[in-house]
Amino acid sequence: MGHSFHINDISNPKAQAFLEYIKTLDFVSVDKIDIPKWQQDLTLKRMAELDKDPSKAIDFDNMIDRLEKKHGL
Repeated sequence: MGHSFHINDISNPKAQAFLEYIKTLDFVSVDKIDIPKWQQDLTLKRMAELDKDPSKAIDFDNMIDRLEKKHGL
């Protein structure tokens, strides 16, 4: 089973040292995931909109049910 974590400020020297250290461990793999800037911006915009009006949120289980029905799954 894998785990993931997020480093908020990759430019921080401590973060850099930490990443270099864990790369030396034979039981750890470090994968960089590139998320396009447009997608990051869109996500931040949507999160801000939900902060302003939480009633706009869609229940995850509800959405999955709707998608399954729509696509016959």
